[in-house]
Amino acid sequence: MVIFMKTKKKFLSVLLLCVILCPVLSGCSNTTYFYDDFDKYTKGGATLETVIKNIEIDWISGDVKILKHAKNTIAFNETSNKKVNDDTSMYYYVEDDTLHIKFAKSGKFRFSNLEKSLTVELPESLLLDEVDINMVSADLTMDNINVKELDIDTVSGDIVTKSSAMEDFDIDSVSGSVNLITSTCPQKGKFNSVSGSICFELPQDAGYEVEFVTVSGDYNSDGFSTKKSGNTYTVGDGKAKYKVNTISGDFSVRHKNMSLDYI
Repeated sequence: MVIFMKTKKKFLSVLLLCVILCPVLSGCSNTTYFYDDFDKYTKGGATLETVIKNIEIDWISGDVKILKHAKNTIAFNETSNKKVNDDTSMYYYVEDDTLHIKFAKSGKFRFSNLEKSLTVELPESLLLDEVDINMVSADLTMDNINVKELDIDTVSGDIVTKSSAMEDFDIDSVSGSVNLITSTCPQKGKFNSVSGSICFELPQDAGYEVEFVTVSGDYNSDGFSTKKSGNTYTVGDGKAKYKVNTISGDFSVRHKNMSLDYI
């Protein structure tokens, strides 16, 4: 079985990956987990003092947490339900101002029901340009991270993302709920969901337009004034533009009186 991990995956690629990984995650076959520039990666976690503006994570089976801490370093480590070796340990690579984190070594090995938890800790004052996360059978938690652009692809895992300074997002989910909370109103964004609900929480005075396309799902607002025209919903000045596609899942929008400790 061969898995190719790429920085940018399209939504259909995520669906294909779900089918491919069903037998792999049960630990019944050897798997080639491949990514580019594998010879530049270093095994294990680390604490970095270098300038990082972008983070790219590929993670399979377990969970990912991205948190803030009071230090001026970027720290990341993993815990596992089984002892890891040179093949199954996490690997990382710093390319210019981008930090790449991978679930395991590029090569052939056996998953054997391996589950690992990744924790990334960022300085409170750090403003990231982009965070790009690709996951399979893993939950994601992001706790009030300052990031301009967020790109998440996940198969079989829940997403809870609390962020500030966000300008753009693209979130694709297969079989998992999505909860995106922002203290600002992103200029644009996309949600794609198969069999999972989406909850989008915005500041109380947010103005936006949502194009909502669904096979079997409902659009829910939190009691505020919404204008509907076909499959387009407008609130306030409609300046921000969002696109939402679901196959079997509801989309809910909430407005909150955000404070500095809104999360």
